[in-house]
Amino acid sequence: MNMDNISDILKTIAGGMSSILVISGFLIWAIKPFRKSVTNWIKNVTHTDASDVRLVSLEKTIEQIAVGIKDIQGNLDAHISQNTEEFKKSSEAQMLSLRCQIRDIYVGNYKDKKLTSRQKRDIHDLFDSYCKLGGNGYILSMFDEMRTWGVEEGL
Repeated sequence: MNMDNISDILKTIAGGMSSILVISGFLIWAIKPFRKSVTNWIKNVTHTDASDVRLVSLEKTIEQIAVGIKDIQGNLDAHISQNTEEFKKSSEAQMLSLRCQIRDIYVGNYKDKKLTSRQKRDIHDLFDSYCKLGGNGYILSMFDEMRTWGVEEGL
């Protein structure tokens, strides 16, 4: 192969490439307006007044749902607050009841300083529950004293 042959091959390749570029440019120039008209036609066909009405209706429904959720959240917050107050009152009532039960066992057995095995078990359970509810040291002193008392036969 000589230089003339290589030169001819390069000229042929360059000519083919420039033809491809010219054809591509023509196709882009010819197709672009057609593509725009098809795109506009699709937009016009899919965008109707009915779809606008449906979107507005959907937005109103979503706003109503959001308002409903806020109402529900407010009701739940109020309910939680009320339950918290009632739970606190219930805990205070339970603590008072436990305190009275421990004190009744203490007062009823103070003279002999003896407890039945059942009462011994009961004061431990009652005191444990009393402490879990936040009981104070007043009952602790009674409990500590009753733990030193003797156990008598019987229930």
